[in-house]
Amino acid sequence: DIVSSINGVFIREAKVDKILLKGNKFTINLKNNNLNLKDTVYDKIIFANHSPDAFDILEKSKLTDQNKDYLCLKNISYQANKVVLHTDSIVMPGNKKVWASWNYIFNGSKKSSVTYYLNNLQFIPDNLNINKKCFFVSINPIQKIDKQKILIDTSLKHPLFNIKVVDAQKKLREINGNNN
Repeated sequence: DIVSSINGVFIREAKVDKILLKGNKFTINLKNNNLNLKDTVYDKIIFANHSPDAFDILEKSKLTDQNKDYLCLKNISYQANKVVLHTDSIVMPGNKKVWASWNYIFNGSKKSSVTYYLNNLQFIPDNLNINKKCFFVSINPIQKIDKQKILIDTSLKHPLFNIKVVDAQKKLREINGNNN
């Protein structure tokens, strides 16, 4: 895995309470009830979370006051989406010859859904698919999926794409890696 190929210390399942910037070094205050964590100084930090969460940490740490460039993170919004892993082909076109990896459905009432045909996307060969099942992931499904065919039913957050996000992405490309 990627973690074993990188030198350094990895701390998992710890909440970043605050980041302090002194010169070009970062001190990170971590909170975790299960670990005895101390403030640690780093040369660089990487945020591996959603942009609103990164913005909240930077804002709480007053780093947005020091660098206004971080404000672009505030413009990237997320929304919760219903995500269903299932084996019900009701969400696919009637003619199997037109099944695609990504299938978009719009019912005319401002509701839309995307279904990913995993057998195609993940190249699941028939000889490995013992039960000959088709696997799908539907985002905000419009059709009623047979409960007996649902493997996982959950909610995940996805970014909302609009002009603010496009502008924020441009700004992030400019500032990523600069001044840490």
